[in-house]
Amino acid sequence: MTDNIEDLSPREVRARFRTGELVMPTSGLCYGYLQGSMKALPQKYAFDFLLYCQRNPTPEPVLEVLDPGCYLTKILADGADLRTDIPRYRIFEYGEVKEVVTDATDYWRDDLVTFLMGGSITFEGHLINAGIPVRHIEEGVRVPMYITNVMTHPAGPFHGGVVVSMRPIPQDKLIKAIQITSSLPLAHGAPIWAGDPSQIGIADLDKPDFGDPVKINKGEIPVFWACGNTSLVAARNAKVEFMITHDPGIVFISDIREEEVQFLNTPWRVHQMVQQNISLDDTRRRSRYSIYVAIGL
Repeated sequence: MTDNIEDLSPREVRARFRTGELVMPTSGLCYGYLQGSMKALPQKYAFDFLLYCQRNPTPEPVLEVLDPGCYLTKILADGADLRTDIPRYRIFEYGEVKEVVTDATDYWRDDLVTFLMGGSITFEGHLINAGIPVRHIEEGVRVPMYITNVMTHPAGPFHGGVVVSMRPIPQDKLIKAIQITSSLPLAHGAPIWAGDPSQIGIADLDKPDFGDPVKINKGEIPVFWACGNTSLVAARNAKVEFMITHDPGIVFISDIREEEVQFLNTPWRVHQMVQQNISLDDTRRRSRYSIYVAIGL
């Protein structure tokens, strides 16, 4: 394994996840590529779950939905295996964790519909490049996540509070952090709260519901972004009979660069052109994209 794992491509990182050679939080890996949470649940729940995500797009920005029983991605990566290509999984039965595994192959079912949602880990490289510290990366732990009293819009049996991830931000860099993250709506976008955590129902920042606590230095303010574990809490509340998810803070790394995200819902030919042939730094070529999309090629 290379000594510089942060320099590995998404495909190379996933290969190491698949063999069990690398098991770690995905923060700090593959900067510039879209990362996202994974939920696989029985088909009979799929419509209500998708409706729940549609009604709550900030915590649950849907990137890809697979056919029942399918475990190979088509949009976010070319044939990534969602049973093996995430470092660690949780197996749920009726809302309770039954197993934590590094390979979900033996638990996969033909009726599972898999959802991939955008995650805030995606924007952390932008924050670091702007000189904004990302404390959990500095401390080598998972981002802290909390269940709030901000309620989501329910759908079918799915309901519950918004889950947020927290990053301490220097007060003089707060506006910059908001500007950076607001440009990435498929990575949860701008924070939903900053400051006193009790106002959103968080009693103790040292006791996150998921992930690990981090130090908040003098002059820093806790800033909270919506989190994909919102749907995990909703599924637990619904007592879904069976579900496979990523372990919190340890998510799927896609082959999609952040600048390509806006083309995820365009026809596949355009998406391939963006990935293979066109530089987004070329203004003249960017104008050509609009033409291709407008005529539906």
